[in-house]
Amino acid sequence: VAQDEAGGAGPRRKPLHVALLQMTARACPVCDKGGRHPFPSARLLQDHLRLSHGRQLCDLCLAHSHRFTLQLEPLSLQAMRAHRESTHPSCQFCHTHFYGSDELYTHMQREHFHCMVCQRSGRGAYVYMRDAQQLQDHLRSQHHVCEEPECADCLIAFATEEELRQHHAQRHPRSMPRWDPSRARPLVLDFDTLRRLPRASGGRGGSAPAGAAGDVGGSGA
Repeated sequence: VAQDEAGGAGPRRKPLHVALLQMTARACPVCDKGGRHPFPSARLLQDHLRLSHGRQLCDLCLAHSHRFTLQLEPLSLQAMRAHRESTHPSCQFCHTHFYGSDELYTHMQREHFHCMVCQRSGRGAYVYMRDAQQLQDHLRSQHHVCEEPECADCLIAFATEEELRQHHAQRHPRSMPRWDPSRARPLVLDFDTLRRLPRASGGRGGSAPAGAAGDVGGSGA
């Protein structure tokens, strides 16, 4: 146990600040566990471990772990491969390992593309594509892409045809189908025929033959 004061009986203990410096030193965990001879850089420490002990520290753990250097375990080449595969996630496109899921997420957001349509529709939290071309192929095969020139370059896509129609109505009303005069069919009216047709005398309720009206009136005489 380290303490600031070295009083009383018994062996003299290290001052606390010295103990902390040695505990947190960038020293070799194989031959300098007391941290008395730290290295000025991580690269020199790794060179020492490789040349003197045939081992290495995981560079991801060395850079990002909350543990001190002397708390990390030096690993052989074979053990290092197993450690990275089991501990640190990798990018499915670049095959590069990252310390944790947060670092991998940052990489995927910066270097690759993900489908916002799939994310909004709940088909997958994040469906990633290697590049813009792969994303474009995915959108065209799985969703409904707006082909208008002002949207085509932006990869505007929707989950359903109805959403695409609503988008067209709001953003591209000029491209919506309209009445085409060239497709109109002419309506020919024969006024001579219309004049010869009997007129209805019963109003909207119906019409009766001309003679029928006289018969009804005569039966009352």
